[in-house]
Amino acid sequence: MAIVIDNNALSTIPFFSENQVLRARDLNNLVKAVFDQLRQNRIFNIGLGIVEGFSVSWDEVAGAIVVSRGYGVSSDGYSFDLGECTFTHYRRAAGLADGYNRLASDCDEYDDLLQRIANGGYELGQPTATDVQLEGWQPLFLREGENPNDEPIASGNYCLLYLYREAQIARASCFSECEAKGAEQVGNYHAILVPAQPKDDNGPSGDSFEVQLPDVPRLPAFGLVEERIKLCRILSWQDLYRSYHTACVAVRAELTLAYGSASLLLDPPAVADGDPDPTADDTALFKRLAETLSGLTDKLFPPDPGASCTDIQYLYGYYRELIQAYAAIYHLLQGQTINLGNSSESANLVIRCAFSGHLGLRGLYFGDAGSTPIISDKAEVADPCRSNRILPDNGEERRNLLSEARSLLARMQTLATAGNLLLSTWEREGLTDLRLTPDARRFPFLQGRALPFYYQPSVMNGWRVGEQPNVQVYQYVKLDADHPLLFAEEDWDFYQIEGHLAKPLELTTFEDDTGQAVDTGVQARLKELRDCLNLAFDITAVCLDEIGEEESAPSIEGTDWGNWYKNTRNDLIGALKPIVPRDKNKADDVDPVVLKACREVMTFLEGIKDLSDISGWRGLQPVDFCSPVPDTLVSDRLDDFVTSYSALIKAIEQARQEQQKGDDVGEDELPYLDPRLAECIRQAAVAERLFRETIWREGKLAGFALSHPGLVHLGGVPKGGTFVLVYKTTFDREGLIRELRRFITGTDINIGQLSDEELLKFARRFQFNVSLFNRKEVVADFCLPYLCCGTGPVYVNTVPIPPPPPLELLAADRNCYVERDNEPEPLVTVTVNETGGELTFTVDGNVVGSTHSVSALTAEYPLSGLTDADLASGALVVTAHYRKDDRSAEDLFRLTLQPIIRQAAINFLRVEPDAAGNNRCIFELVAVISPTFQQREIRFGQNVANVAEDNTFRLPETTAQELSVVTLVVRLGKCEATIELPLPRKPIEPVDPNVVITPPQDFATVLNTRRTQRMESLEDQLSDAEPLENDEAYKRTLLYVSDTGENVKPDKGLEPALTALKDLTTAEPERKTFVHRIGRILAVSFLDKLALIGKKEELTEANQKSLDLLKKELDALGISRNTVFSDWGVSELYDGVDRTRLTNIGKQLRDE
Repeated sequence: MAIVIDNNALSTIPFFSENQVLRARDLNNLVKAVFDQLRQNRIFNIGLGIVEGFSVSWDEVAGAIVVSRGYGVSSDGYSFDLGECTFTHYRRAAGLADGYNRLASDCDEYDDLLQRIANGGYELGQPTATDVQLEGWQPLFLREGENPNDEPIASGNYCLLYLYREAQIARASCFSECEAKGAEQVGNYHAILVPAQPKDDNGPSGDSFEVQLPDVPRLPAFGLVEERIKLCRILSWQDLYRSYHTACVAVRAELTLAYGSASLLLDPPAVADGDPDPTADDTALFKRLAETLSGLTDKLFPPDPGASCTDIQYLYGYYRELIQAYAAIYHLLQGQTINLGNSSESANLVIRCAFSGHLGLRGLYFGDAGSTPIISDKAEVADPCRSNRILPDNGEERRNLLSEARSLLARMQTLATAGNLLLSTWEREGLTDLRLTPDARRFPFLQGRALPFYYQPSVMNGWRVGEQPNVQVYQYVKLDADHPLLFAEEDWDFYQIEGHLAKPLELTTFEDDTGQAVDTGVQARLKELRDCLNLAFDITAVCLDEIGEEESAPSIEGTDWGNWYKNTRNDLIGALKPIVPRDKNKADDVDPVVLKACREVMTFLEGIKDLSDISGWRGLQPVDFCSPVPDTLVSDRLDDFVTSYSALIKAIEQARQEQQKGDDVGEDELPYLDPRLAECIRQAAVAERLFRETIWREGKLAGFALSHPGLVHLGGVPKGGTFVLVYKTTFDREGLIRELRRFITGTDINIGQLSDEELLKFARRFQFNVSLFNRKEVVADFCLPYLCCGTGPVYVNTVPIPPPPPLELLAADRNCYVERDNEPEPLVTVTVNETGGELTFTVDGNVVGSTHSVSALTAEYPLSGLTDADLASGALVVTAHYRKDDRSAEDLFRLTLQPIIRQAAINFLRVEPDAAGNNRCIFELVAVISPTFQQREIRFGQNVANVAEDNTFRLPETTAQELSVVTLVVRLGKCEATIELPLPRKPIEPVDPNVVITPPQDFATVLNTRRTQRMESLEDQLSDAEPLENDEAYKRTLLYVSDTGENVKPDKGLEPALTALKDLTTAEPERKTFVHRIGRILAVSFLDKLALIGKKEELTEANQKSLDLLKKELDALGISRNTVFSDWGVSELYDGVDRTRLTNIGKQLRDE
């Protein structure tokens, strides 16, 4: 049916046609419709209230109220877009309503506000001086000397607001200037102080407000003790019960208050006129839940229940579900701005008229006349005067929100009703069948979970409310044809397990037809149910019995340690028995010391037939399940045995030595014993005892919890997890009575009326083994999120892991190494028997190069980090070290350099007769050869002449006259270098030894370069954040290194520089690295000077003294002389300095 619109109504939009005469209302209707739509657009797209800005402050200097720039929308859609305003004056607002029209809204609240403004409001402004005199403005703040206001602002609380008013101003017609026709609609904004009214808190009668509910109560975790979760302290059934009960009591008051607050919000109690406002305590839901929890926590599950109430974990689960039910309504409503009117119209109207035609800005307080106004100390968002932003209104969404909230409240009311619970009657109701129900725990809300069995089936109707994922929720059912787990899985991640508490863990029954014993206990039945449904989780059981004073880890038959000990014990007894004669009269034939020690060892072996017989272990008592099993143990009896066995070994050796000294050496009847055997027995005993202790502790809840962190009670087990049954040992009274009645007849005693103590005493009279009637009763369950333990405790014979084989290492010698561009570092071939370790090289105990990771059994590794000093000898002994885990291996190898003849020539020196009177020609070999140490010889034909240390060799005069060419052979180990040299025929004039050697021009360049490099090295120290410019050690070293005088004196300035270095080391030990750096530069500069001032090997007394001083101070400063020699770079001086002199200085420096 079409909607009929009255085209003559003022609110309709006119339709224009050609030649139509337009009426005023046609155009007015068009303007009004557009403006109404604009207001609606602001409401539904921007929202209501202050969007931003409009902060209020007091300007002390100007004596004015300042309102910052802002934007907002009144609840009926009028826009407030104003810049910053400063208000210095006020006046009464009684005549403010004059000349204004009523706003285009249906809000009576606006008219009420205008009435309040007229009766007690004030208008704020910043008038000119003329306006102040003409319009009655008065200053907000009176300065010193100013007269009091005629009409001061009455003291009290005020709300500062922006008020919007509209007025029509008549104007001239478009065609006539003498008669006013038409008008202009003008909107004005006013800053108004209106007396604040107290909030109307008489319940949710239709006001719009922000929901503030109590926080969701938090249920303390099981095992929480002193801000720590310590399940390892749960040592008995009483501890477990107390932990559950304490957690429930701790949250009870907070939980009932939360339920009452939710009920007060959505279902408040009726209040008669004049009665005080209701609180959460006054709601029916608060009282209902308080009564239910009191009956459960104080009566059904009292603080001290004795041996009953083994199903207290169901109470813990019930508390958790109550909290989750409240959490759903909390997260739905908390922080929402809602209205609780009875209809959509009233709800919509109340919000639209909450602050029609105005925006509230801030609360202010005015005291004495002329005093500074006080701005409210509340935050802006909490100020009751402020029109906080309300998001775009959607009445349908709000109604859906409240509808869902009320359905969640209805579920809370259902759960809080004691009549819907079966916690006190579940056993009488026959709900004792073992059940396994699919569940979905990955969603953080209650409605996605399976309904626990301790609720009435009718609770299912209100259990699944609100929004939830598409997961089917099931009620507990038996394993029949309709069980959900028999069908395709619906994305379950949890299995809820029920009906196992207060049942025997193990129960042996006999089948009627076969008489075969069958385990029908909880663990076996649950395993059968799991296998039947093909589910993925483990099952294990742990004990909760209180630990007795004598209780310890039980022995375990067939362990490797025990079997080894038995065999070793038998062998040892067989070896020692012949020493101990059965006839004490023949004891004189055995050494008394040996006999005494042997008897002590035999006493131990005969008393300890099994390792479990050893007692008195220290370190295990008292048992602390919160601490791990110790790594080792001590037993005085074992220590005495090891001592006795060591004494026996020593006595047998001494007796054997005495026998060998005697003249009559007969057959050696004393046994040969392994000296390590007693220690091996001790280690085996400790290992087995620790193994038994570990197994025993993990059989207890406290020990199991320490070994498996994450143990928690969830009322079931996650997919792929482990379900942990907890049991305690109880007296099976019914089983004992049943057996007594089967086998004992003819007695007048009513055994069913006997107490437990009397019943046990009666059973012992008939030789009943009453220990067989101890029942393992399941009292709790936990779960782990992973598979850990199989379907029960299994004792595994642990075979000790054999030690890994020793590492083997073979490093091949590297002969005739020549430094080349493609191999700047020598490569060493290393072979190992196992990869995965680290390889290092050392020379004289010092690591050279880097560490290498070994990934191949045979590979080549670079030997880096070698200095010239290391290679000076030509044949270097290197140690290869290979380490993996706690194993290591070493091997020595040699690195031999290939000799290189860089320069060589032969000079004729003289002719000398030998001892036989034959003339021999003496020649001098002048050569530059590296490395320094090698064997040199002159080969001519089949003959050889050795080159002496003074670089001379001798040839028979006749031979020398015949030869024109000889071969210089340089040999270093297996490595050899040769060169043919011409043999001079006439002598060369000898050099005067007193003439100072003048180095060639190119050698001078070498010396200058070396000095410049050392100067630069010193300057580089300035970049290391050292305050060097004024440092005495630095200045002394720089002065010594930079000395370029022609008369070179090595000792000049050396001692002061060394003294300054030593003083710096004493004063500032932290600068040791700096001292080492410049000390090495100083030392090599000295060596250069020392090499240049003399000839041959001779050193003057003064030079020798300076060299000794340098060596002494280097040792005192901790600077390695080998390092200094390496820094010297002696090979660069071979072209200009006598080689024997350089060799002598190097040897003295290194004490060779």
